[in-house]
Amino acid sequence: MSGGYQGEGIKTIIPAKATAKITCRIVPNQNPHDLKACIQKHIEANTPPGVNIEIYWDSHSNPYFISPDHPLILQAAQSLEYVFQKPVQFIRAGGSIPAVEMLHNQFQIPIILVGFSHSSANVHSANENLSLQRFEDGILALCHYYLQLGNDIGD
Repeated sequence: MSGGYQGEGIKTIIPAKATAKITCRIVPNQNPHDLKACIQKHIEANTPPGVNIEIYWDSHSNPYFISPDHPLILQAAQSLEYVFQKPVQFIRAGGSIPAVEMLHNQFQIPIILVGFSHSSANVHSANENLSLQRFEDGILALCHYYLQLGNDIGD
């Protein structure tokens, strides 16, 4: 959000213009077009008299979800546990990767996202990090996963 004087110190003025950027994470069975309509309706209903608003929509994508009980997810968990020697922690996290939902729809195959970072990795923040050991272990886990998939296909 921004508006008015942005430098050091205070200014006792009412800004002529203010802006805000809004992003939303949607969940299965939510429609981004319906959400846009709800947001626009809410903004318009709460805009004070005499204030002009302009809303620009940038992009959107549909939600994607795969059950943690899916056989390919369970196989990925086994590979991670094999390499990292710790139980897998399933988390449900929102993200914005439009290609995931598009690939799923195009090819009708499950798309699996696997993370190797540590909880202290500061993902998408200042000082984001990934140790070389985690990186190498992640490669080993993927190799194990792909080899196990190949064994399952050959059976």
